[in-house]
Amino acid sequence: LQEALRKVSNGSPTQSSSGRRLSTLSDNEEEAQPQEEPRIVAEVKQLRSQLVKTKSQLIEATNASAIELPSLKVEVAKLKEQLDEKKKVEAESEELRQELEDARADAAGARMAANKLTDIMETLTEMRQDEIDRKRMNLQHKRKEKEWVDFVARILETRTEQLNALQEDFELVIKVVESPAVYQMRQEKRGLFGRATYRPVSDPGLREKLLKEHVKFFKDRMDSIQNDIFVRVISLQAMRDRIQLMCSEMEEEIGMHSPSPSFSSDISTSDHGVLAKLVDMLISPTTTEDDQMDYYDPNHSWAPNESGLVAMISDE
Repeated sequence: LQEALRKVSNGSPTQSSSGRRLSTLSDNEEEAQPQEEPRIVAEVKQLRSQLVKTKSQLIEATNASAIELPSLKVEVAKLKEQLDEKKKVEAESEELRQELEDARADAAGARMAANKLTDIMETLTEMRQDEIDRKRMNLQHKRKEKEWVDFVARILETRTEQLNALQEDFELVIKVVESPAVYQMRQEKRGLFGRATYRPVSDPGLREKLLKEHVKFFKDRMDSIQNDIFVRVISLQAMRDRIQLMCSEMEEEIGMHSPSPSFSSDISTSDHGVLAKLVDMLISPTTTEDDQMDYYDPNHSWAPNESGLVAMISDE
């Protein structure tokens, strides 16, 4: 459209010049009409042809501008869409770049955290191992305590059995004392080595009473000792059960049901052998036939233990 207007504006001076020429001709028409008429006709024809040509060019330019305007609008719309898409792509690219930077920062932080966590896990593993070693040592000590408690309990049980046998012997002594066969005691003369001579008791009833009182007193003492040992055995058994429970709990905590090889140098199996030997040595029967004679001999009177008891009678 601008090009057509430009062409029209270019053509206007031609028309104005033609008008001026016409006015000049009209002024000079009267003077030189006969000579200038052919020339004027020729100029008029030329101006008409230029006017027609200019009109046709103006129409063509108008038609061309009318055709080009929608295409320009379409191109402008396409350019706007492309510009919007470019802006969107740039915005998405900026977001992706920011996300990439954030991801790199997160990755660096994650690596640092992983390194720290690895160090912490190694430290915790070492501490856990130290704790397990300490619990193993405590477990071994508890096992030793349990073994010693078992050792003492077995000794007390053995002594209880021996006291039971001794009580049976003294019950037999009581039966013998109550019989009339021992009312007259054997006299012992003072010899070269200064052994004392004991006189028979003149009052058999008093002798019988004293014998029964002393035997009863000794039997009561034996019962008291036996009861005390029985109470101590029960206490040791409770202690042993408690230590056994603690050992079981510690074994479950550290996942160990047998002594660890790493502690074999600290607590060797020879200790168990020593305890077993001590138990066998202390609970094995040590009484001889002479010692058994001290309790009661059916072929003799109550002679071996007679001296102490008769001395007690003499004091009374």
